[in-house]
Amino acid sequence: MSLPIVDSVASVSEVNFTDLDLDAGDLGGALVWTLPSSDFELVDSYLLYFATGIDGSGRSLLGTVGPERGFLTLPVDTPLQGFTHLLVYTKSSLVEQTTPVGTVIYDLGVSASNLSFPDFDLDATDLGGNLTWAEPEELDLVKSYKVYFGVAQDESNTSDSAMDFADRQLLGEVSVGITELVIPPETPLENFTHILIYLTSSLAEQTTPASLPILDVAASASQVNFTDEDLDESELGGNITWSEPHDHYGRLLFYRVYFQSGASRETLDEVLQGTTEVAIPAETPQSGFSHVAIYTVSALIEQTTPSMLLIEDTVARVSNLSFEDLDLDDKELGGNLTWLEPIDMTQVTSYAVYFALSANESTCAGDGPLFARQSALVQSFCRGSFFAAADAGDLLMEVPPETATGGFSHFLVYASSALAEQSTPAFLQIDDRRAIASSVSFDDFDLDLGELGGTLSWVPAFDVHLITMFNVYLATDAFGADREMKLSSSSSSVAIVPDTPLRSFTHLLIYAASSLVEQSTPGALLLADTSATAENLSLPDFDLDEKDLGGTLAWDEPLDTTKVTHYVVYFVNANNSNESDTRAYFDNVSVGIDTLTIPTDTALTGYGGLVVSTHVAIYTLSTLVEQTTPAMLEIVNAIASVSGTSFVDKDLDASDLGGRITWQNPADISKVIAYNIYLAEGMDGTNRSHSGSSAGANFLDIIPDTPLESFSHILVYTQSSLVEQTTPNTFLLSDAASTVDNVSFPDEDLDRGDLGGILEWSPPLDISQVTHYMVYFGKSIDSLDDPATCVTEYLVNVTNDTVLVAVISGSLSFQLDGATVSQVEEAVRQTLSMSLGVSVGSLTVWVQSGRRLMERLLAASWSVTYQVVVPAASASSVVMVASGFSSDLTSFATQLAPQLVSAGVSSSAVSASLVVLQFLEVSVEVVSSDVVQSLLTTTTSTPVRNNSNATDDSEAVIEDSDESSQNSSRRLSSISVPGSLSISQGWCRELIMMNLLGDDTVTVAPDTALGNYTHFLVYTASSLVEQSTPYALEVFDEFASVSNMSFVDLDLDLGELGGNISWSEPLLVRRVQDYLIYLAEDAQGLGRSQVDLVPQGQTLTLLPPETAMMNFSFVLIYARSALAEQTTPSYLALVDEAPVVFNISLEDLDLDANDLGGTISWETSDDRLVRDYVFYFAQPATASCADVQAVAHVAVVIGSMSFGLEGVDPWQVDSVIHSALAAALNLGTDQVFVRRRETGRRLEESRWLPIWNLEFQVLLPPSEIPDDFDSELTRRLQSLDSALVASATALTITTEQVQKVPLEMADLHPSGRRLMSTSSPSLCRSFLKMVQAPGSDYQLPAETPLENYTHLLVYLRSSLVEQSTPFAHLIVDVFASVSQISFVDLDLDLEQFGGTISWSEPVDTAAVQSYQIYFNNSNGRRHINTFSPGTSDFALPADTAYEGGDLLIYTESSLAEQTTPVSLGLSDTLAAIGNASFPDFDLDAYDLGGQLVWDPPQGDLSKVTHYMIYMARYFTGENDTESCDDGTAVELAASIRGSMSFQLPGSSAQVEAAVRATLLSAFPGLSESALIVSVSQLTSRRLTTRGRRLSTIWHVSYQATMPLTEVAAATSTAASFSEDATVFATLLKPQLLAAGISSAVLDTSFTVLSFSRLSMEIVDSAYLAEHFAVLMAGANQSDTSDADEDSSDAGNQTRRLLDEIEIQRTGRRMDYIASIFSVSLSWCRRFAGTTTAGTTAMTVPPETVLGNYTHYLIYAASSLAEQSFPFALLIEDTDASVSSIHFDGQDLDFYDLGGELSWLAPNDTERVDAYLAYLASGASGLGRSQLGEALPPEVLKLHVPANTPRGNFTHFTVFTRSVLVEQTTPAFLAIQDEASRANNVSFVDDDLDEGEIGGNLTWLAPEDFSEVVDYVIYIAEDRFGANRSLLGNVSFDTFSFLVPENTPLLDHSHLLIYARSTLEEQSTPASVVIIETVASVSNITFVDLDLDAGELGGRITFKAPASERVVSYVTYLATWRFWWREEDGSSMLLSWS
Repeated sequence: MSLPIVDSVASVSEVNFTDLDLDAGDLGGALVWTLPSSDFELVDSYLLYFATGIDGSGRSLLGTVGPERGFLTLPVDTPLQGFTHLLVYTKSSLVEQTTPVGTVIYDLGVSASNLSFPDFDLDATDLGGNLTWAEPEELDLVKSYKVYFGVAQDESNTSDSAMDFADRQLLGEVSVGITELVIPPETPLENFTHILIYLTSSLAEQTTPASLPILDVAASASQVNFTDEDLDESELGGNITWSEPHDHYGRLLFYRVYFQSGASRETLDEVLQGTTEVAIPAETPQSGFSHVAIYTVSALIEQTTPSMLLIEDTVARVSNLSFEDLDLDDKELGGNLTWLEPIDMTQVTSYAVYFALSANESTCAGDGPLFARQSALVQSFCRGSFFAAADAGDLLMEVPPETATGGFSHFLVYASSALAEQSTPAFLQIDDRRAIASSVSFDDFDLDLGELGGTLSWVPAFDVHLITMFNVYLATDAFGADREMKLSSSSSSVAIVPDTPLRSFTHLLIYAASSLVEQSTPGALLLADTSATAENLSLPDFDLDEKDLGGTLAWDEPLDTTKVTHYVVYFVNANNSNESDTRAYFDNVSVGIDTLTIPTDTALTGYGGLVVSTHVAIYTLSTLVEQTTPAMLEIVNAIASVSGTSFVDKDLDASDLGGRITWQNPADISKVIAYNIYLAEGMDGTNRSHSGSSAGANFLDIIPDTPLESFSHILVYTQSSLVEQTTPNTFLLSDAASTVDNVSFPDEDLDRGDLGGILEWSPPLDISQVTHYMVYFGKSIDSLDDPATCVTEYLVNVTNDTVLVAVISGSLSFQLDGATVSQVEEAVRQTLSMSLGVSVGSLTVWVQSGRRLMERLLAASWSVTYQVVVPAASASSVVMVASGFSSDLTSFATQLAPQLVSAGVSSSAVSASLVVLQFLEVSVEVVSSDVVQSLLTTTTSTPVRNNSNATDDSEAVIEDSDESSQNSSRRLSSISVPGSLSISQGWCRELIMMNLLGDDTVTVAPDTALGNYTHFLVYTASSLVEQSTPYALEVFDEFASVSNMSFVDLDLDLGELGGNISWSEPLLVRRVQDYLIYLAEDAQGLGRSQVDLVPQGQTLTLLPPETAMMNFSFVLIYARSALAEQTTPSYLALVDEAPVVFNISLEDLDLDANDLGGTISWETSDDRLVRDYVFYFAQPATASCADVQAVAHVAVVIGSMSFGLEGVDPWQVDSVIHSALAAALNLGTDQVFVRRRETGRRLEESRWLPIWNLEFQVLLPPSEIPDDFDSELTRRLQSLDSALVASATALTITTEQVQKVPLEMADLHPSGRRLMSTSSPSLCRSFLKMVQAPGSDYQLPAETPLENYTHLLVYLRSSLVEQSTPFAHLIVDVFASVSQISFVDLDLDLEQFGGTISWSEPVDTAAVQSYQIYFNNSNGRRHINTFSPGTSDFALPADTAYEGGDLLIYTESSLAEQTTPVSLGLSDTLAAIGNASFPDFDLDAYDLGGQLVWDPPQGDLSKVTHYMIYMARYFTGENDTESCDDGTAVELAASIRGSMSFQLPGSSAQVEAAVRATLLSAFPGLSESALIVSVSQLTSRRLTTRGRRLSTIWHVSYQATMPLTEVAAATSTAASFSEDATVFATLLKPQLLAAGISSAVLDTSFTVLSFSRLSMEIVDSAYLAEHFAVLMAGANQSDTSDADEDSSDAGNQTRRLLDEIEIQRTGRRMDYIASIFSVSLSWCRRFAGTTTAGTTAMTVPPETVLGNYTHYLIYAASSLAEQSFPFALLIEDTDASVSSIHFDGQDLDFYDLGGELSWLAPNDTERVDAYLAYLASGASGLGRSQLGEALPPEVLKLHVPANTPRGNFTHFTVFTRSVLVEQTTPAFLAIQDEASRANNVSFVDDDLDEGEIGGNLTWLAPEDFSEVVDYVIYIAEDRFGANRSLLGNVSFDTFSFLVPENTPLLDHSHLLIYARSTLEEQSTPASVVIIETVASVSNITFVDLDLDAGELGGRITFKAPASERVVSYVTYLATWRFWWREEDGSSMLLSWS
């Protein structure tokens, strides 16, 4: 059976797709097809695919639809993804079709293009304008356009297809065919960046729009400026200026300028773009507006946000107007008008002052105000007159005196600016002042005829306060004719000086004057004269002195005495023609008295300066002045005087007198009643003192001790019944001063309190009055509590039965009137008897009377001398009472007063006049009673009682001076009995001897007791009296005992002494010859033995070492003079010293074989006297000191000997004793040592025997020492056959010490000399060291050779001698060294090294504390670093400089470094860069740009990894303030590193915590967060003081950051720790305690071995902070490892961390690196860049700042570091700036430029490509605007067009440009705007017609008119030239122009002057306002008085115009009222019929 095959075909057809998604690459729309035409029922579904081919290749399923549907809608934005076809497959229930039906995809990607939007809204952030675009070519599917604002998400991507937009805002939608959209003005921009245009189809809006970046045009004016030049309040004037927008893209059309406040504004002007100035006329009202607003206006709209400027209204009105009228005349002014300047003076240029009259309606009604300046004033003015002008800054205007007020009432002051005068003045009312003198009066008080004198007075009237002076004149009438100025007065009166000649004057005139000017109208007074003179003068003379006058002058008074007040008397020398010397004033009396007493003693010669007085004259005197023409009388004189006065002084004291005065009486004594004698200071009686008077005798006695004081003369006066003579006879005094001289007494008795010797003296020069000498012991009474004590002490010491009495003398004086001599004598005697407690019979009293001037009155004075004799025992009480009266005079007066009354003196006189003047201290002499009578009868003279002829009761007046000197006590003759006591003149004295003249010595016996006396007193004596003032020689008691004895036993052996005995010499050694020194058993010298005798001057002697102490306990020292040895020695107790040494130890810390080093320590029982410890090396020895097997024991015997021996030399003593001892003990001489100490002297059998003292040491076998060694040795020495030894006497031998020692004694110095025992082997020793005490250890230096020695010996040494018994210690040696050193140099510099050094440690490191690494060569070694045991490598830092040689490694102990190192030869790696070049194409000075290239290094490049390039300059470092930072650096910080090592048992955590805390405290600036500490542990075996044990050594490294300000301190601190690690140990120890390590461990096991110096880098602090966290994390991670592990991993981790920071630093971006500064060697450098090893060039960007750098440095760098010695390329900075810029400005306007700008080419134009010129707002080119095009290098000038706006530009700038870049620093020229505007333009209209002008226009030349060729004159309607009309021009040197008369004014208001250059006429003229002069007469009248027809006659009258310009009037007859004058001067009349 068969079935036919039916092929089912069910494919769709007509597949179609229209893309309605308008975005390229995106699809959207309906895919449609036609269902299958057959087998439809078999179709289960349709499958739709994207595919890359029609065959279905690369297909991708889109979707599935049911069989009934024939379409599928693709969503919008379905991505095309490279597919080319859409396929439709049918699918049955079985399978999908394999052959699809499809269609090719056509992706419709359309978009708007050519978007454009010019923003015409000129406000920032506001938009406005038309948006336009071009439509796509295919518009079939486009429905509309939607426009949005959008914000670009990523502006760096400029592709629209890739740019995303957010926050879009719909602006509008337009249909297809419309290609623009209006964006309204003020549309806010907000934050939108683009305008977006989306196309829409029927399906959807496009997702990828066309976009246009929004350019917001912000075109606002800037720098708005307005200075108000109108000085009135609320009025403005001036120019508003501004700067144009920088770039307005041509959309700015013009500016509108407003006044504005808030929303209210007023238009000022509108100007085109390009104009930046608007003028505001003066007096423009401000109208309440606060700002100037400038709006920019585009073609679309005016700006809404203007540029605003706050208006500052300039108000410049003066204040405090002041004027004080100083012209005192009525209606006249004069003075200064002053004001205070306005607060704001910035615009004021001048002031104008006017006179004005206060105005009101009636005042100004007739002619109106003259000027309209009063509108703004509260008060208005009229009838003004310009007064004067003043400059700005003037505050004063002078108003000249006599300026007429002119009826004006006010001053007006206007301020003016450059723009205009202000309209509102300051004003001041005028106050006219006046003043006059009235009520004038004058009385003439000049009594001479024809002369005036008196007071002129008056009463000032009116404004008297302004009067500063009245001027007085004499004149011939009341109006000032022939006036002469005489006086001026500031008061209302003036004194007319006497003797003013009247001459022909009749009036006195008074003018008032102010401070400005004198009045012109005076006050007047008619004059009257007065006169008066005395008559009939007489004068009888009663003065008896030659040329002296005395008597009564009489005269008759004038007839008229009404104005006479006194008569004035003068002496006159009529013989002298010299008027100034003719008279001398004498006295005056009042009017009404006609006599005058002429006192006696009135001198006729020299009186009042006259040579001689010949006449007496009487002048009348008024209340004003004395008469000038006197009455006169001739003088007649009379004479009497003594002669031949003589006096011989017999008081031998200097300044004391005593003796008789004699004279010859006058020839005529008829009028002489007495002679008065005075002592005076001169012949003229200066300070005279009355000595006495005589009535008839011709002599007077002067008592002894009369003080000479300052008197020089004796004066003898005669006295009449009237007066004492004033001209005495004189005698020049000669004071006999005869005092011995050169008194001396050398005390030869040296005991304290005893004297002995010869007292001698030199006689006085004048011995004419000397008869004998009196010598005493004396003591000053001042030193006694009571003078009576002198007597008391004397009596106590008197031991015999002699009866003694005391003679007491004294004196007193007092004042008393009304008493006689007998009354006074009796009263004083009774008073002294009762008060002193003595009998009247024992008293003798002498009285002398005189006169004393007391309070200007003569009073009677009394001088009393008394003497009393009492028993010596009573003397003390008498002296005490008298001393009491001396200090209390009133107590004596109280007792004297009743006795005076009892004697007959009236009680009233006593109470009124008794005054005790003085009561002198008494003198006392104690003598035996049998000589008292002779003592009283040998007084030198009897005091004058009263030598006048008057009776005792007479009251003769004797004048006395007011002298107050003392009267000395009466002197008794000297007592010649030695031992007698006396008190005299302050001395308590005891007589030693009386010597006659010629005997000048007194012998004082030895042992004379000094007692309490202190002086020798030597008096001279005359025949009258003993001297009262002796020569006093202080007694020097010679006491000569030594003091301050000292002896310290410096022989340290027991029982032996040795050392220096020292002492201080007596204070006085002049009598000491020598000192004797003894040893004794007690302090008094028991069993003494002389040690030495030394001369005076020596204070030290040596007690020889090993002197046996025996029984001595004291050292004694006696001083000896030439007379005797001292009996009482000085002494000192002896102490024996013997210290002990023990516990000697030595630890060898020198690690070399056969070398020692370490600390030798010991202890001493007492080291006070130990000066040194002496050390020796020693070994047992044979006879040759080699290989000794045993230690010998020997006995050292130390002793001393002394003996007397004469006639030998010291060397003989040494030699003989040395040989004698050797012989006596049977020893070799090398076993005996002898040393002589010193010699002395001993008195033996009345002769001085030399004593020799020696010390000795001998070495004996112990068995050979006898029991009594001293005696045996003495015996053996004495038995020797030696003549020298046998002759020795007093031989004493003392053995001080015998010891058994394991070594010979040797000599006393460490010479190493060996002594050989005769029977035992010895030791060999070698001196090692002497260590100064105190001390208990000694550092044995490292490398001390051990040689073959086995022991260490120690000796004690004092300052005197070394100990003889040593102490021994066994020596142990130690050795250690490293091996296998290796090193590869990675530093690329010559003679610099860097890399890793490694080595192998010693096998035994117990004693090793560190390894020391050095470089070494022929110049020596240099230390590199220190490491602890356990370390076997070291990273040698790069840049380690060295010249080459070897690398050495030493081991080091705690003591010292090894001396034998392990070495390795150094191999230096060098990579020196070749040549380099850099051509600078940046043409600015200090800016660089171009290519830096260099040659690679020569030689081996294998170690070069990269290059580092820097800019640099030399860094001196000399200045502390010098810094590498050039100001462009980022904030810098320091990265520091360091390390340390120390020994300590403990854990790593404890170590790290302690080190961290210590570093933070030691280094200021460190913080916890910026410090990394890395700890590594090394364990080693070390030798300690307790033996060998394991100890832990820690190596700690740290890294930190700190501020640069702390680096210096940190570096210094680390350096100090490096130099002395114990300093760091001190700081670390407390932190270790805090970390938990016990103090016991720290005390025994803690040692800081090393502390490194800091290494440092200066880097960006921000970079450090960024990377430090990484390092900290790495460091913290390493801390988690086991603390006990090997430290290599931790160390490697630390190095990796440190390397990491370097890698990241060098890889930093350029913008960071460019600001890194560092100091490398001598360069201060800044990082510039880096390249790899194969790149040898680097681009330097333009404008790279050169700063202060001078070189490029190129460094080769290895993996270790960059080299330190770079290739240095000097930077040649190309400075291609033009110079000498010049601008020839020919545009003459302000703010406009025009002319030629030129310059000179740079010196180097090689790299110049072009020049560009600009206008700029500063010298740097700020806000520049280019002038013209770029110019080639050969063109050096540029034409600037005329009227080029200057704007705000201040400079021309010229830039050069290279092929690389344009220069940034131009050459510049400050713009000097050639503004040649005429100044001070003035025009006065002399054309008097209204509407016409004519006259001379004048001006001043501009300040700069160099470019002006002429001036062009126009007439215009304003000052800017509106509707101007040319009048003419004049040349540049003409400054006036005649405006023709009859020039029509029309609407013109200004005359303009334009300066013109060769370039063009200026556009801004100078101007002047035209003030038209209209001067026409008015009110013309004419009455024809000519009655004939056709004829006229009569007067024409008119009112004249008020104009000062009218010079004449011309009258014409005319047929018409208008006429004018032709140019030729003729007149033309206009008429018509």
